[in-house]
Amino acid sequence: MRVAVIGFDSLDPGLVKHWAQTGHLPTFQKLFSKSAWAYVNNPRGFEAGTCWLSMWTGVLPDEHGIHDGFYVFDPREYRVRIARPEEIPEPFWMAASRSGRRLLLVDIPYTFLSPGINGVQLCDWLVHVRSDNERIHCHPATLAGQIARDYGLNPWFTANRCPGNEQDAYSVEGLSSIVDTLSSRAALKTRFCLDMLARAPWDLFFTVFHEGHDVGHMCWHGHDPSHERHDPKLTARVGDPLLSVYQKLDAATAALLDALPPDAAVLVYTSHGIGPERTASRFLDAILARLDANPHPAKSRALADRLVPLYRRVVPAAVRRRIVPTVLGNQAYQWAAFDRRRRRRYFVLNSSYATGGVRFNVKGRDAHGIVEPGAELEQLMREVADGFREMRNADTGEPLVEEITATSDLYQGSMRYLLPDLLLEWNKSHPIDRVSSPKIGEVKNDVVSVRSGDHATSKQGLLFAPVAAGSTGQQPEIHVIDIAPTLLNLLGVSDGLLAGKAIPFLVPGPGARYPHAVETGR
Repeated sequence: MRVAVIGFDSLDPGLVKHWAQTGHLPTFQKLFSKSAWAYVNNPRGFEAGTCWLSMWTGVLPDEHGIHDGFYVFDPREYRVRIARPEEIPEPFWMAASRSGRRLLLVDIPYTFLSPGINGVQLCDWLVHVRSDNERIHCHPATLAGQIARDYGLNPWFTANRCPGNEQDAYSVEGLSSIVDTLSSRAALKTRFCLDMLARAPWDLFFTVFHEGHDVGHMCWHGHDPSHERHDPKLTARVGDPLLSVYQKLDAATAALLDALPPDAAVLVYTSHGIGPERTASRFLDAILARLDANPHPAKSRALADRLVPLYRRVVPAAVRRRIVPTVLGNQAYQWAAFDRRRRRRYFVLNSSYATGGVRFNVKGRDAHGIVEPGAELEQLMREVADGFREMRNADTGEPLVEEITATSDLYQGSMRYLLPDLLLEWNKSHPIDRVSSPKIGEVKNDVVSVRSGDHATSKQGLLFAPVAAGSTGQQPEIHVIDIAPTLLNLLGVSDGLLAGKAIPFLVPGPGARYPHAVETGR
């Protein structure tokens, strides 16, 4: 059996369902009505940061050690860095490759080239975040030149973790340019995939579109009339930017479904959602520094804490903005962060902007640990949790957090030591610009984000699947780690140590066939 997965990064399930019901997304409308579908639960506390890693490794964050995308915390260097490929459990498709299945993989989020892969793999091309700002990565390597010549590179190909952050989303020209760029990217990937499907032999085809992620972050204010930055005059001229991009992705889905062989098993997957940015994660470290009831004496304060205020007073902001992206500026930033963190009892380690994370500097675990494990750590965690329970959004008087969870209450795997220790679920009813409590006074967010959207509301994904026994419609919820073993099951591959289990409504019976269930009418 050949298996195809058409994936979408951060295509909001609520919007997809609503616009399918209203007829704006005709392909997804047919998927809801003519295929089995289910909501997909993501790893609790790490929904936006690790859903893709858990999807393609088949394990939870405490087994792959990633707290957000490509990024892992290094307890020796007290910094967040891009994980090395050998540090991550292998993706499920390597078991398929070893079993002789031919692969066609295009822009699966947060992946590296898999050594010795049997087939074609493309990474870091038209994606939301890249592992390498210098080039795309392909197997075979000659494919890179063909892509540059015949299709083109990512127009947002700059030295930035998320190049969309640099775009103007608040003028007619800027917002229109974002929509046009993302629409052309979706069309470009569709054309490439159609060409490869026609000429490259495959048993597993897996491609992911990232345009929903970019437009959600940058343009939520253009979609949501209740957003504080919404400008009805701007939207009247440009239209709803999210709807425009979602419709292009709906058309891309139809084109790919039409091109797939009728006896292939087809899954359409959306990872997680998007909503208005409501977060204190951006200034959580300043809150934590104020909260610490046992600051180190002035003589032992981190050197960075003494030099940074002087640097900000002496060097103009415009100059600082030019220094930061340079190699020297980045090294200075990394050094200052290391010097500050290693001297603190706890510091920020966000699992995403949707969920705040607190890391404790524990002896025996972290290179310069301060807090004794056991009773001292447990007491300090309680004090920090109590401190956050007292905090309020200073502009509304509402509690700052809805829920505080110890990571150890959720996960016990071998890589848990790399994760944050406390997870803070923000109260997202209003923007969070100022935080106050009797203990910390008031802390203001000095980081103005160009983004208006984040992964604040819908933390589930969606899976649309072919029908084995004639049933259609909504199925029981599944977990993201169940997708990898299900795909191997469909491919007839038993190799691979995965924590999940095959999804019941996708387990084929004797002689079962999986014609994909959507006739697009194109």
